[in-house]
Amino acid sequence: MSLFNFDLRNLRMWFAGATLALGGGILGGGCSSVDLSTIAGFCQAVATADCSQAIVTACYGSSDQTLSVDTGNCVAARSQITKCNPTGLPYHPELADACVAAHQSAFSSAQIDGMTYASVTTACLPVFNRGRSVGSACSADSDCDVGGQLLCVLHAGKGSCQIPVAANGGESCSAAAAQCVDGFFCDGGNHCVAAGGAGDKCGGGHSCGSGLRCDAGSKLCQAQFPNTHECNDNADCAGGFCLGAGATSVGGTCAASLTYAFGGSSCKPFLR
Repeated sequence: MSLFNFDLRNLRMWFAGATLALGGGILGGGCSSVDLSTIAGFCQAVATADCSQAIVTACYGSSDQTLSVDTGNCVAARSQITKCNPTGLPYHPELADACVAAHQSAFSSAQIDGMTYASVTTACLPVFNRGRSVGSACSADSDCDVGGQLLCVLHAGKGSCQIPVAANGGESCSAAAAQCVDGFFCDGGNHCVAAGGAGDKCGGGHSCGSGLRCDAGSKLCQAQFPNTHECNDNADCAGGFCLGAGATSVGGTCAASLTYAFGGSSCKPFLR
């Protein structure tokens, strides 16, 4: 599971505004001694932030005698570009410092809750994205110039990169930038309608309401799974995390927090 793939369905309306706050004095913060102009330097800085004493002790079972060596091994493993940028998106260094700072805050503990995890995604999405301009076709926020406040606004399942403008339930969403507020989606008639309830059809531009997931087989809205239930994706789980899903996105377990512990699947990206 990557930190760049968290379910942000309830955060998108304030996301564009948040990127403004991330833009001020970006390379003058706590990472000023690190060269963030290259993706290699950025990945090294993120790895150093992630491999805190709490994480290394949890994942390696470190003692005082082994902590230094274990930390070095952790940084070497975590700084691999394939782990730092698993989907190979273009790198935007001008917003890198905020992302590194978010990692430093989140990984100071060996247990991360959903909102903290989402805050890392919020800070880091402007760093890795395809940077498409206003009006460009998209299927995910990462297709757009997130650093320029653009997100992928969906209308009847088709997206374009826009600075979102909130539209309430029942209002028109015909304008390209109109983004229905949480709990609603833009239907084929260009109006914000309530997201599907349990048993309603979903997919193809029809989303499910809070606490529900779109079942891949039946294409019906069903309740999200409780903690410890098997899952394929974060969106399957009421707690927000599907831990341990493999490369084929199967075989995970739902949880309410991301916990790092010796021998646990969450530690694999930190091990050499």
